[in-house]
Amino acid sequence: MKNRYHLAMKTMLALTALVAPLSAQEIRFPQSAPQVGSPLVVELVGDIKDGKPAWTIEGPAISQGPTNEKTLKIVPSAPGEILVICRIRLPRGEDIERIKRLEVPAATTTQPATTTQPATTAQPATTAQPVTVSPHTEQPHPPARPLPTPPPVPADYAQGDIVRMGYVPAGYMGDGEAKEGLEVQDANRDAPHTPPTCTRVTYRPQGDRWAALAYQFVTTGKMNWGDQKGMNLSERGYQSVRVWARGVMADDGSMPIVTFLSGGNTHDGAPYPASYKVGGEAVELTDNWKETCLKLTGEDLKNTVSPLTVTMTAANNPRAVTVFYLDTIFFSKRACGQ
Repeated sequence: MKNRYHLAMKTMLALTALVAPLSAQEIRFPQSAPQVGSPLVVELVGDIKDGKPAWTIEGPAISQGPTNEKTLKIVPSAPGEILVICRIRLPRGEDIERIKRLEVPAATTTQPATTTQPATTAQPATTAQPVTVSPHTEQPHPPARPLPTPPPVPADYAQGDIVRMGYVPAGYMGDGEAKEGLEVQDANRDAPHTPPTCTRVTYRPQGDRWAALAYQFVTTGKMNWGDQKGMNLSERGYQSVRVWARGVMADDGSMPIVTFLSGGNTHDGAPYPASYKVGGEAVELTDNWKETCLKLTGEDLKNTVSPLTVTMTAANNPRAVTVFYLDTIFFSKRACGQ
């Protein structure tokens, strides 16, 4: 009985040590007042143990740099309220969310003093006209249009959800390896297809002129290019992998063009090479959620390291910034077309 008591006490102390730092976390802003156009860094304070942070922002601001570290650099683009959200995913699959609001004041403009010139003759008095000063407002993305009602979530989504299986958007390629080439917010709340969140991808062409983002099964480190085993899905009867996506219209009226792939993404000589690879065709996205299906019938899924990759090129997206959203990514026992 005594040994059981000591074991129970050790277990309780261990759990307390794990949970206490997480519950004490908070988002900290710099003490200086925020200003439109001036970068500022927000910080997640507290020990996150082995948790993985994912930042997202709502309101008149853009983020710069990585969104999966303990700090986030943001630039207010207009006066107003900014909502800063950090979701921490724990190794056990649980999520802890921290939210903080930041108010960006309107810029004040001081008018230069006028100097009265001496007059040799009396002039009729003039009435000064009021001058309206409009602060410059930089829009981080093209103005959003009202979104159509999204299609319903497929009934078999939950059983094959790749995120619940443990796959994460971790593999960055091409321009995605550059500092500002690819920005991924995997806890975004901009009208998701499957609430409460979706993944927002922002592509800014760099030297390679192409980028790719791969969902990977990561058990150690931050990425997996075949140095760790993937999942064995060969006996689950999956006939397809499906992804829902929508784009943001550019100023010229064009929409993002992307290509989806499944499988592959393991390097030459990898100890655990991918057991299959399926390519798709280029897809022009619309402003409403639309499903793309990749056929897996007859494929060997015994080592599925990367079930989905999205690629984009500067040639197909000839603009400074391309924005699109991903959601509802899942394996299905239905064949494409069903």
